[in-house]
Amino acid sequence: MARIAELRSGGTSVLLASHSLDQVIEQCDTALWLQDGAVRESGDPTEVVEAYRDAMHAETTDRTPEPAGDGGALRLQENRFGSQEATIQAVTVEAGERLAVSFTLRASKALPRPIVGVAIHRAEDGLVCCDLNSESDGIAVPDLNPGRPLEVSLELDPLELDPGRYWVDVGLYEHGWKYAYDYHWHAHELLVPGTKHGEGVFTPAGRRWKLGTRD
Repeated sequence: MARIAELRSGGTSVLLASHSLDQVIEQCDTALWLQDGAVRESGDPTEVVEAYRDAMHAETTDRTPEPAGDGGALRLQENRFGSQEATIQAVTVEAGERLAVSFTLRASKALPRPIVGVAIHRAEDGLVCCDLNSESDGIAVPDLNPGRPLEVSLELDPLELDPGRYWVDVGLYEHGWKYAYDYHWHAHELLVPGTKHGEGVFTPAGRRWKLGTRD
């Protein structure tokens, strides 16, 4: 990224090919979305990425199986979406001074280099407080294979969210972001204890006040 910035500042045009949507928005002046060898969208990076995400959501919905009617907490086409070629199981959310989100990935067939995502939404209005994924953080998730579950955990230390009720969403995606294998939407509750002050979303750790008088 430093070399790309150096080239651009010197007036050089750079062609960046990437599946990292955040990287495209941050680094590019113009975006071109190619699909099956043809141009699907081009123009403003934010608009092209938004269209790409909309297409991914539609593809995920189309691939979601019919509800099984098992009556569990996770219900397909309601708060669980995705092809189910691989699934997210045994999700635990532990909150205190830090947040730990843990789960197990299981695949029904070999799937290369998936992407894992964790997002936090405020329950009262759906505000996205945090949206993280393994690709943007430079974490290479290994290939998934049948019979070899993969344990995943994410820790936020310290947890700086304001007291209140939140949802933790977890997702497992195809390595090119084309669709989700499994996505749990507003299925895992996070309660942050304490007294809420003001309208903020997070309480920064290590904050310091200084008071003094001046002549």
